[in-house]
Amino acid sequence: MSKNLTPPMEPLSVGNVVSAGLRIYRDHFKSYFGISLRATLWSFLPVVFALFCIPLVFISGDNTISFVLILIPIVLVLFVYCAAKYFVNSALISRLVFGVLTNQPETVSSARQMVNPQMWNILISLFIVWIILFVFNLILTLAQQLIFFPLAYILASLNLELMLPLISLLLSLVVLGLYIWLYSRLFIPEVSLAVETNINTSQGISRSWELTKGSVFRIQLIVFITFLVTIPMYIVAIIPILASFASIAFTAANSPAAALQQFAPIILITLILFFVATVAITPFWQVIKGVIYYDLRTRREGMGLQLRKQDI
Repeated sequence: MSKNLTPPMEPLSVGNVVSAGLRIYRDHFKSYFGISLRATLWSFLPVVFALFCIPLVFISGDNTISFVLILIPIVLVLFVYCAAKYFVNSALISRLVFGVLTNQPETVSSARQMVNPQMWNILISLFIVWIILFVFNLILTLAQQLIFFPLAYILASLNLELMLPLISLLLSLVVLGLYIWLYSRLFIPEVSLAVETNINTSQGISRSWELTKGSVFRIQLIVFITFLVTIPMYIVAIIPILASFASIAFTAANSPAAALQQFAPIILITLILFFVATVAITPFWQVIKGVIYYDLRTRREGMGLQLRKQDI
């Protein structure tokens, strides 16, 4: 980056971030969709492998236990590797978006060469973030119970049990707010690793923490709006099951075998629709992350970056 920095620009509005994401995704749909298809196929590979192995378990006879013991580490290794491939391909989209916004576009192949060496750093950083969020959630839940039950005892002794639902709601909102705060601070470590390829796992997480300071509310508004934009595709994916549930339940009451035959193709259709929805939605989320990362770096570091001259 140039050392002649300009003053930081004002942050993009929530609406501008989402509209910019939609426009960039539309303009680069073919390449981003292709990357997402590749990533999603990697993510489905362990599932397909596990389904393929299930019949082998049943026909292994006396060697079932030995076969399972051999199979478990193979599935785990495959799962970890495929997860790494999925996340590195997803992060690749965010890097491409950053290049578009900084007027330094890259080809998919050249960007992939830069991001691929970060594959394990990206996976480890996201795993660490998951562990942090999981432990933090456990601590919050425990703290909520430790606060609620003494208060419940005190209110019950004062004949104020009617206040318990309100107290429970307030505590839940506080817990949710704290969790959202931490989630937002750790929202973009893989994007930092994909763009700033000279940093390691801990630095990627630190960059997310540094860049998102003071932007929690904006990030959550963007996430919420993006969720509203994308959720209809998943709703469409489960329509076949919802539409046929009553019929299948009625059939199952009379003939479980017939219900299973009726349910199998519906499950297959639902899986296909869910797969297509995932392939289509994943790039949009990564585009949004790329725009957020660009906006945060511009605003906090004054890199002198400017949005491309188009209505976004």
